Amino acid sequence: MLAFGLFWPGAGALAQAGPDFDTLYRVELVRAAPGAYADVMALYETHFDALEAAGEARPLWMRHSQGDQWDFLVLHTMGSWTDWYEPERVAARRVAEQTFRLRHHEIVSWTEDTFMWGPSEDVLFQRAEGAGLFHVEMFEALAGRFDELVEQRQMENAYYAGMDHPGNLVFVRDSGGAWDVMTLGFYRDLPHFAESATWPFDRDDAAARAAGFDGVMAIAPYLRSLLLTHRDTLAR
Repeated sequence: MLAFGLFWPGAGALAQAGPDFDTLYRVELVRAAPGAYADVMALYETHFDALEAAGEARPLWMRHSQGDQWDFLVLHTMGSWTDWYEPERVAARRVAEQTFRLRHHEIVSWTEDTFMWGPSEDVLFQRAEGAGLFHVEMFEALAGRFDELVEQRQMENAYYAGMDHPGNLVFVRDSGGAWDVMTLGFYRDLPHFAESATWPFDRDDAAARAAGFDGVMAIAPYLRSLLLTHRDTLAR
């Protein structure tokens, strides 16, 4: 099972990342059947209780506000492939999922799983505490540009740090869905997310250059030069 890590799209940027990518997550996207939105919410809440009773960490989840087509994003902490498939853990999880799966097929129209490496569970939940708004970005890199994309996301975090603005947590694909990289931003509310519109240009531009960009106006064009697809979603 450990061989899964050998199939990452690139290794250069990750080789130096250390604890930034030491925990495996199942990133589950869910779209409810028409009229079943509230039923899906209730089903997952009950399922999370059952997972906790089975010894699993309660997942972090969020609901779509605007952007992509999914209704819910669920982050399940796996740890590693070896941890996830430990026999006792599999047996306990199977019991928790028996009735869930039957009902899930009745009220969920679409779901997608992507397995991604990211920061520790402690870091994830520390950032999520008190957050009222999430900014979810999903990227597919152009061929040969994966390492550069990961580096760009880290440079952007350095730029945000220079502006005393919260950076994003970065996740990289192991297997599953098509996304190579996902970033999660954590904000109090919509004004907190949009505060960059008030930043003085000179300070903004200086922070971007200090992070390695050719100025603040070059950040978006450089990012887009690395991408096949890019989707943004605001969630709560």
